[in-house]
Amino acid sequence: MNNILMRWKGMAEQDSIKHEYQSQFTDVIKTWAMLRQNKADDQFTQFRNLIDAFRQWASQTQLDDLIALLDTITTVLPSSPSLMDNGLIGDVDTLLNKLIVASKQPSNPFLVKVQPSPEVLPARAVTRIAIIDDSELARISTKAMLDRFNFDVDVYDSVHKFRASEQAMANTELVLLDVVMPDITEEQLFDFAEELRQKNIKVILVSGSDSVNLRLKAVRAGIGGYVTKPFDINLLVSNIRWICNLDVTKPFHVMLLDNDQAFGDQLRSYATSMDIKITLFNSSESLINALDNGVPDLFLLEVDVPEISGIEVCKILRQQKRFDYVPIVFLSGDDRLETKVDALSAGADDLVIKHNPPDIIFRQMEKRIVRGQRIRSMAVKDSLTGLLNHGQMMDAASSALKLARRNNSSITVAMLDIDNFKNVNDTHGHMVGDNVIVGLAQLLKTSIRDTDVVGRYGGEEFIVVFHSEDLATIQGKLQEILQTFTQLRFNDGDHTFGCSFSCGLATATPNETVKDVINRADQVMYEVKREGKNAVKVA
Repeated sequence: MNNILMRWKGMAEQDSIKHEYQSQFTDVIKTWAMLRQNKADDQFTQFRNLIDAFRQWASQTQLDDLIALLDTITTVLPSSPSLMDNGLIGDVDTLLNKLIVASKQPSNPFLVKVQPSPEVLPARAVTRIAIIDDSELARISTKAMLDRFNFDVDVYDSVHKFRASEQAMANTELVLLDVVMPDITEEQLFDFAEELRQKNIKVILVSGSDSVNLRLKAVRAGIGGYVTKPFDINLLVSNIRWICNLDVTKPFHVMLLDNDQAFGDQLRSYATSMDIKITLFNSSESLINALDNGVPDLFLLEVDVPEISGIEVCKILRQQKRFDYVPIVFLSGDDRLETKVDALSAGADDLVIKHNPPDIIFRQMEKRIVRGQRIRSMAVKDSLTGLLNHGQMMDAASSALKLARRNNSSITVAMLDIDNFKNVNDTHGHMVGDNVIVGLAQLLKTSIRDTDVVGRYGGEEFIVVFHSEDLATIQGKLQEILQTFTQLRFNDGDHTFGCSFSCGLATATPNETVKDVINRADQVMYEVKREGKNAVKVA
């Protein structure tokens, strides 16, 4: 009886919200229709007051998506109706049209009520991004999208205002720079991009044109990325992660083969300030015997070592599949072309002259390591999402469990499955379905700690392995991710819609295998499906 009463109260509350929304929404649309035609002062004041009242009600009702849209309208509006030009009217039309389209959907996405988030696990370090664009609507909408992927975003309407901020110039890691702005020429814009590059600030150009000439100028200016409007948010996030090396893991591990102990010690000493760990081997045999200890990020081999040469070691490494994507760089005091050809023929990626200054050697090493990690990442990861694929994820989960047990600890596995995904594909098409999968993948990547591992288990199902047994905190973190995911909006060209997922959690017991704990988490996830979906449950 109590359950029926609670359900009835919930339905009554939802009906009340729908009724109030429709009433306020209707007043806003009618007043805007008169204002955009007459531009009268009294209608302008009335419209502002209606938006403020609508926003206050949305805040009390915890409708975050509606709050964000109304805030955008408030920001776009000028101080006087006399300043309303066609561009501004078009911007407000676009925003209000989102409300109109949503009101015609069976489940209005702007009426999704958000509950307060519980205490959550700390996320990874946040990337600071600046958006420089003279279009207020573009700035606000792009910021809103990137905020949901846990980036720290500031906005500027001109290059001049960004330059004038000492804090922005000191703390920004990446700038999304609009190509066309009224207060700056194209030449000045590329000069500014070069200025940013000199300060180690990465740049992605944002353009309304996919011009080869403009792309070439960007390449020549050393600009790392180029996206065209209107851009896909998942593609933009992928670009940001790539350019900022967010999927590159440090410290780098280098296995160094050199029988010159003094030279090896010199490199190891220099490496401490570079976030690089060097393991030195004075003989080829000792390095070969240590290969079972793990896969390094780079092999650095002296060509001339006794008994088993560096060239022969290189050939042995290239016989083993697990080292396929690990770069091999040779060290040699011999700068003859013949020596370099021999090294490359053996399977090496580069040869560095040994008497070069250490900073040059390390610069070469770091470039090879980053490229090697990216190639390895593409090879072992799911092609759609960039997450670990099923096989690699199972290996990572097994390694995590072994490590945890050595430390007298355990792991917690989360299995997630996107709700009603078949209906998404059937209604909106498989390309839109892929966008939903990528959206959740990007959200998971940016929301969990570097020490935890996330992968695509198959289809619309994902797996996360947490190096923790704190189920309450992990459940809180996943509920926060679920809340954010339900707020993301996907578009098929005609309709905007949202999605949710179901999640099961299980912590490995002392006698369980990885498959056992995954199966338990999977079973709990299907319990969530049967109980109504859109929730996180602990085994």
